[in-house]
Amino acid sequence: MKNSKARQVCAAVAFLGTIGCAWAQGIPVTDQVKSSGKLTIGSGLDYPPMQFVGPQGQPAGMNIEMAGAVAKKLGAKLDIVTIPFKAQIPALKSGRIDIGWAGYTILPDVIEPDLIDEIDETLRRLERDLDVTPAANLFEGLRTTRIYNLLVHGSPFDKIPLHPHVLPVVEGVLDPGLLISSLSSIAIGPDEQAQPIHADDQLCSQHGARAKA
Repeated sequence: MKNSKARQVCAAVAFLGTIGCAWAQGIPVTDQVKSSGKLTIGSGLDYPPMQFVGPQGQPAGMNIEMAGAVAKKLGAKLDIVTIPFKAQIPALKSGRIDIGWAGYTILPDVIEPDLIDEIDETLRRLERDLDVTPAANLFEGLRTTRIYNLLVHGSPFDKIPLHPHVLPVVEGVLDPGLLISSLSSIAIGPDEQAQPIHADDQLCSQHGARAKA
């Protein structure tokens, strides 16, 4: 792969595919999990409500519940190792954990290098043609370039959500009637500041009764 931009485009799809694998018909099981009967995940337990330490000192949160469901599906015992986010990839490489459960995991050979190169080259062309520059706000990043709604630009971006290695596992958790909300590229430049803490629900309208003061 030439560039991290294309990998970032695929990140959301890869993440959904990771969760989807839990419910697909044939869940991939490593020899280590088979032999030990244990699924070991790494979690920082520092990002509620996704993962955190509960009132009784036990791991809790949506990610922990999903991990428990995956372990049950595999017929394995769930083992949770508290590891900071930045240390999870080294832990994966060393075999200390089976999954870095923080919104990602490594899915080798999911998308062909030629397709990655095509995506990267097309992104570079779009940045030139559309004169894409960093935004003037800290939320989007003063040193970060973004292209939103890539699907309107057609190929090769339309190949990403429909890729035969990705779509089946995503459908495994979201069912075949799923809708993709957005496909974007994010190229984070050097010395970029951390994005402010936020929720990705600002565009979700709320219907029904509202609480009254």
